[in-house]
Amino acid sequence: MERSSVSPRTILIAFLLSFVAAFGVALFIYSRFVAYEPLAARHMPEKVLMAVRVDVQQAVVFEPFRLHLLGLLERGRGQAQREPRVKNLERKTTLELAVDAREMVYAVLPEGEWLLVAGGMFRQDGVIDGVVRLFGEEGVLLQERNGLAVHASGISFGVAEGGILLLGSKEAIVHEAQTASEVSWAKKLDQKGLGLHALSWARPSTILKRAALRLAVGEPFQSQGELFFSNEGQDDGNELQKAGDMMKKAFPFVKPEAFKLTAAEKSQISISGELSREAFSNLIERFASDIETRFAATLED
Repeated sequence: MERSSVSPRTILIAFLLSFVAAFGVALFIYSRFVAYEPLAARHMPEKVLMAVRVDVQQAVVFEPFRLHLLGLLERGRGQAQREPRVKNLERKTTLELAVDAREMVYAVLPEGEWLLVAGGMFRQDGVIDGVVRLFGEEGVLLQERNGLAVHASGISFGVAEGGILLLGSKEAIVHEAQTASEVSWAKKLDQKGLGLHALSWARPSTILKRAALRLAVGEPFQSQGELFFSNEGQDDGNELQKAGDMMKKAFPFVKPEAFKLTAAEKSQISISGELSREAFSNLIERFASDIETRFAATLED
């Protein structure tokens, strides 16, 4: 009985096809779950009072993000809606927030307005229509206008190129945010890693010009502040202490007792502290609470 033979050419072709298939799978996994260029901050206005970026690439496995940030989507649901809103949203728009989200940037604008931008591997087609239908089923009327979903309160939702979702307190704010621009402070927030980065701009009448803060799970943190004085060289200790106190207030979602003044020079002030995993979870909860409070205040206006 003769044994059938397979030619070397056939084996080579099979090997190459297997290699191409494996490469294609690896490329898909990389592009879907690994490769991402931070873009959200570029959709922010130049002038803001505070900007916070949360890296949520590991949100699927990190409980505080899923519990507190994604949990915001479930607020205000009626008792009749049994299916979680995040699941209903996925069916109507193909948006998988827990899987495809990569970053979130939240900013408080002058006059108390606010803007929330989520970046990730999100599709654009059908999203606005799906959101309008989702809330319509819950009895919440949203109007499709100029490519946005607009509530009677002025709160508006939109999408932008590059996998960007936008939610803001006014239609004009969201409409303008749909176009990316070169925001001078954006790169200061574009740092990858499980954590939170924040910038705060003090009012001109104070000694503190700007404060920056970076927080990560289980790591010591340090916040750097830029100072300015009416008369060069005047670095009165009381003024520096006031600046340190103001830095604590600049980030309302961080408990003041977490900070301590560690260094002060002519133009720089530093405060530092440490965050345990539990403290970081509490911080994310306070941060989410601040967003919810501003959202509710806009609805009541």
